Amino acid sequence: MNDDFYKNLVELSKETRFGRIVESVINTSKSISFASYLDFSYNNNIVFSSDYAGEDGTSKYYTYTFTFQTYSTLQHWHKKIIELKSDKGYSGEASYKDIKPKTRQGKLRDWFDVTLKNFKGFIYCVAIPVTTESLFAPTIETLHEEILKNPTFNNCTFNPKILEKSFRIASFPSLILSFILENEYGVWWMTDKDSIVQDNEKLDFTSLLLQHNLEAMHPKLTGLKLAFSLPFKKQAESDNFSKDFLSLSDLISGAVNNYCNIISDNISPQEIYKQLKPKSLEILKYTKDIPAFIYLFEENKNGCLCKRIVIEVEE
Repeated sequence: MNDDFYKNLVELSKETRFGRIVESVINTSKSISFASYLDFSYNNNIVFSSDYAGEDGTSKYYTYTFTFQTYSTLQHWHKKIIELKSDKGYSGEASYKDIKPKTRQGKLRDWFDVTLKNFKGFIYCVAIPVTTESLFAPTIETLHEEILKNPTFNNCTFNPKILEKSFRIASFPSLILSFILENEYGVWWMTDKDSIVQDNEKLDFTSLLLQHNLEAMHPKLTGLKLAFSLPFKKQAESDNFSKDFLSLSDLISGAVNNYCNIISDNISPQEIYKQLKPKSLEILKYTKDIPAFIYLFEENKNGCLCKRIVIEVEE
């Protein structure tokens, strides 16, 4: 990336809390290439799924997780997951909230064994304190007022709180994609049914935000093709975009949220292990073998910062 690209990103967000996340991701990008974790040997179509944790009212953080891969590698990984289900008699998709203690050594481990061998992509996760009201404006009401004034977003029907969530979910992946996309690339985003995509009108608005952010963050892109969906139903044209596609984001989001609610400056890895839920421990042990970029945003009376964290757990 050239200096103009970095300057544009910083300029877009320098007066906002989101700017701290931008700065942290830029720092990461100067030592690694996000694109190098993707396999473009078949075509230039990127797919990503999204999931969110921490909305149960007891968490200290909202955790937003995105899984990136290319369409061809998604097909290969999903084929192996289907074979696992058939061989072992497993039903349904992997889901953090549905994991029972005994599955730590069974279904969950089998699922990760297959994933580690066949998944080619990376995980991107951002944890935001629930006390942080808006990343993009002084308050969520201010953001809402500004959006309603903008003719580009005249289809907005969200209340201020849901609008902030929609902005986060559109902005986080846009930031990562801006480092990867080139002309004539394609992007497919899939999310589970949620408050930001309850109906076609809300899905269209959040999709518009994603497109707007990508164009702002990478203004020289041409020929970009964007598509959006909820999970396909069984027997649909392509079952690769089923709930299985969401499962890795779901598992990571739940485990990282559990981890962020425990960590502090003076806690040891051994103590974290004692406090982690067993299913989170198992997931995070595997996460260290999957490329993962996890960012923790923090805010206090002295200001705010965002840092990339490397999760280490010891059993």
